[in-house]
Amino acid sequence: MHVNVIKKMNDREYKNILMKKKGLGFKIQEFGSIDVSSMIDTLESITDEQWLEKDGRQEIHDVHSNTQSLLLIWPSEIVLREHIKGEINHKNYDMFNMKEFLESIKPMYQQRFGEGEFYRASITRLKPKSNIERHTDTYYTLLKCRRTHIPLVTNNDIKFLVEGKNHSLKVGKIYELNNALHHSVRNESDEYRIHLILDYVPNNNSL
Repeated sequence: MHVNVIKKMNDREYKNILMKKKGLGFKIQEFGSIDVSSMIDTLESITDEQWLEKDGRQEIHDVHSNTQSLLLIWPSEIVLREHIKGEINHKNYDMFNMKEFLESIKPMYQQRFGEGEFYRASITRLKPKSNIERHTDTYYTLLKCRRTHIPLVTNNDIKFLVEGKNHSLKVGKIYELNNALHHSVRNESDEYRIHLILDYVPNNNSL
């Protein structure tokens, strides 16, 4: 386990937020839908070289070793040591027209969570015939956010398990994941699974 994770786990505020989030009473919930056809079209032009640009997550976190990410909004440091808003990666951000996309979905997030900001955004793909092993998101900043997934490419042979229960996620649906709970992914298909992952932080810091 990374040294920084151990430090955070000994912190009283971290433990409080962990217990509070675990007690939210849901595993994963759908709360909206959005047209992602334009984003899917853009994905077809992304080269393997672009997908393989190092973002460091795979090297630091073994659980993500089978994934590759296009970072859209992300902290300058790979390790999420501070609870701060990420920086825009303009090449990827503009390619996917993220400014307009986030503006279009923000009202749904505000209705669910209150006024706030998108702190992080990435498009992440999981290799065919591979897994993301069972884990929880341990960094304080990842627990302080409302982590959401929007599937872009998926199929019935991909299993998203939260506390051992499989959830069939659909393209274009918006899901909030309770990332304080154990979750994993099994890609039993011959295609990549691709999700847009957005971390939203309410201004009132509420969960």
